[in-house]
Amino acid sequence: EQIPGSANRQFRVPGGGGDLVQIFYLRHTESDQDLNETATVIRGVGDFRWIFTYPSPKALIVRGTAGQVALATWLCNELDQPVNRSPSGARNHISATYECRLPGRSASDRAVRVFYLANAEPLRDLMEFSRLIRGITDIRRAFATQRPRALVLRGSADQIEMAEGLYSELDNPANWQPAA
Repeated sequence: EQIPGSANRQFRVPGGGGDLVQIFYLRHTESDQDLNETATVIRGVGDFRWIFTYPSPKALIVRGTAGQVALATWLCNELDQPVNRSPSGARNHISATYECRLPGRSASDRAVRVFYLANAEPLRDLMEFSRLIRGITDIRRAFATQRPRALVLRGSADQIEMAEGLYSELDNPANWQPAA
């Protein structure tokens, strides 16, 4: 059953226990790799069982609960940005924290935040930053994307707050010392 007012992109799954199918058309995603990275982030952060990509129109199709689809909508809006443009609503290259309401999740595992890295140029730096944040904060769900250069985290509010402090220090060239 199609949901009214959803621009033909969201459907209820018949006999699916309330599951929805949502189709996202990513306007600023340039490559199949970018599309697959976005799908991987959304799958991992949102605990999706079903997520598919359709490369020709750069479409991402998800099936999940209303809470999962809402989280996927927010993440698509955060990650599908034009090149060389700060994401909407991002201050200091940090998105607002999104509170995801996923079935069976406690408050200790439902804060989601996107950090846009201005100074992690090569992929190696981005992956190292992700590994460092994950290890120090004990966040189990941390995903990096190359375009935009972003780190997407899901954990407790305290873990996200600690990650924000680390991000502010480590992605700031004013704190870097030249090599001796």
